[in-house]
Amino acid sequence: MATLKIAPTLLNSFDFYIGCPESWKVRAYEGLVSTIKRAPFKPTPEITKGLNFEAQVQKRVEGCLQFGWKNHELPGSTEFKIVVDRCMYGKFQVWGKRTYDVPGYGKVKTVGKADVLFSKGSDHFQYGKIIDIKTTGNFKDERKYTESWQPLVYGMFWEIPYFQFLVAVWEDAGSTKIKSLKAINMKLDLETAEERIVNQITNFYTWLNLNGLWEDYFHTYCKNPR
Repeated sequence: MATLKIAPTLLNSFDFYIGCPESWKVRAYEGLVSTIKRAPFKPTPEITKGLNFEAQVQKRVEGCLQFGWKNHELPGSTEFKIVVDRCMYGKFQVWGKRTYDVPGYGKVKTVGKADVLFSKGSDHFQYGKIIDIKTTGNFKDERKYTESWQPLVYGMFWEIPYFQFLVAVWEDAGSTKIKSLKAINMKLDLETAEERIVNQITNFYTWLNLNGLWEDYFHTYCKNPR
């Protein structure tokens, strides 16, 4: 049975292409098409550094809970220890999914993986909370994060309206030393979320068809047999 699926990263790439300056269009289009066609991708050093940071946070949290480590008595910067404290007692790397009825296309599954999830009714967050850990060597403003589709799509997975980005800012692009920590807190409007997500998927599908990319999306991105 054919399946349509989409991740918020693809919706973000589409948004970026539509809204970027004309001088960026070619590069943005190539990046979007590469995602649709699942072109081979080698993580950049910046991405690898970010993944290593997430893994270190998870390892520290698990060590504190399983072996009684004292976070603030262990090595690490103040900012790193704050991230650990914010994530303490949460579940790491939790997959979520939700299916939407998209007019003209049928059921579409959204998928994604939360860095840290506090489920509804947890001892620490009664209404739940989702945390996404980011790293960057060049923090400009919050819009890169707040305008992303990730919080809204993830919030709908578990119907949790509270989402937080924890952004560790490196001293510079080549450094592994944290200069500052940005906590970006969002309260999501879940009442309008489904309509907004369905509208965005519909716009994306219309664009795919107009640009002759539907078959690539359907067979390559969604992995439906030809």
